[in-house]
Amino acid sequence: MSGLKAVSVIFCALSMCGCCSFIKNDAILTYRKAHSKESAFYTNISQINIELLEFVAGTGSSNVTLLLNDMKQRFQSNADVAKYVNERVMMDTQRRGGEVKYFQELRSAIVSGGIVCQFEWKSNGRREIGLLTIQSGRITRRDVWLASD
Repeated sequence: MSGLKAVSVIFCALSMCGCCSFIKNDAILTYRKAHSKESAFYTNISQINIELLEFVAGTGSSNVTLLLNDMKQRFQSNADVAKYVNERVMMDTQRRGGEVKYFQELRSAIVSGGIVCQFEWKSNGRREIGLLTIQSGRITRRDVWLASD
């Protein structure tokens, strides 16, 4: 999921600058009102378009696949390199399968009436960035993609 995490960090950074953010959703406002103490640590909560995030992640995955296929053709005569590339292809396929499952889970939350948001959270010198889902005024899923102390 590291490629997807990198995409998320870029997406979050753009959003915090106002480049990709959306109008504040009622679900975010409801959460902030219902959990004012907890929500104070969230310096940013913005609804995102998961189709756009999935597209960006898919573009990165396509580039990795193209690179691996190119390496496979160029170095097919070198057994060690061919073995390494085949291992990387299998790892990339598994990673992409995990991404597909992850986006299906996020879509499930939306179908159930939730929204998907990116967030930045800060407390006592710790900073976290990631995605969360909000449904009925509460956080139902929180995935930290980047954390620092």
